[in-house]
Amino acid sequence: MEKPRILLLDEPTHGHDTAGDDQVFALLDAFRAEGVAIIWVSHGRDQTAHISYRILKLSAGALTE
Repeated sequence: MEKPRILLLDEPTHGHDTAGDDQVFALLDAFRAEGVAIIWVSHGRDQTAHISYRILKLSAGALTE
């Protein structure tokens, strides 16, 4: 399997404990270090803010920063 250029993730840490979250974040950090773009859908803005360089909000069908 080739390395992906883009990962599309929908709530990848939902239902995980803290240790599980840490594993997901470590894996995503490794992908990001290799230049992989990550699109992460989440309701938990606080959780994703520390690993994101850009956050977009979808509200009423429109994207905002």
